[in-house]
Amino acid sequence: MSARPGEPGVKGREKNLMKTWVAAGVSVVAATALLAAGALGAFTHSDSSAAPAGDAIAVKGDWKVTVKSANGRVLRVHRFHNEFNGALNIAGILAHTNSTGRYWMTLSDLGGAHPCGAGAGAEACLIFEPDDPNGATAGWFDNLAVSQSSGQLIITGEIEATRSGEFDHVRMLLSRCGATVAPSSCMPGAYGNFSTRTLASPITLIAGQQAIVTVTYTFSAA
Repeated sequence: MSARPGEPGVKGREKNLMKTWVAAGVSVVAATALLAAGALGAFTHSDSSAAPAGDAIAVKGDWKVTVKSANGRVLRVHRFHNEFNGALNIAGILAHTNSTGRYWMTLSDLGGAHPCGAGAGAEACLIFEPDDPNGATAGWFDNLAVSQSSGQLIITGEIEATRSGEFDHVRMLLSRCGATVAPSSCMPGAYGNFSTRTLASPITLIAGQQAIVTVTYTFSAA
């Protein structure tokens, strides 16, 4: 069949069709390359703020509460973990903005029936380090001991029940002051949170019984 005037001949139509196929093929190849690049992340935004696994720092607090009778016999041992909430304190200390002071442990009953009596109107059993003047207050304790072993922070305190009661909330605090304040002077009113835990079941004591509390903090990669 002869071509009409102004129309391409058979060979011309074959060339145009070939160009269309080539163009379509190029488009498919380009689209495939884009999809592959996207899958490989070549066209994704890199979020430098997302820390890779293993770069995070974990703070784990293991609590052990040993309940003893008045004659020293072990009656019960309770173990549990806590929640770290001392980021503000630690950041200030590591940035040299604050100096670190003394620790303070509280064992409280959310219902108000803790076993340490009502010394000085306290709402909890309070344990301070020996050089903290708060520990000299009637009804409070000054036997909190702080040590470290193999990179672990170990804090131990002891209470003696003056009445039957219980506690279901434990908390560790740490005082911090201005960078120029000596640790021995960084107290008694500058305490901030370090860790805390509300227990599912309370720990009970009767008058004369003791509770020895040991908290071991471990610092590691998450």
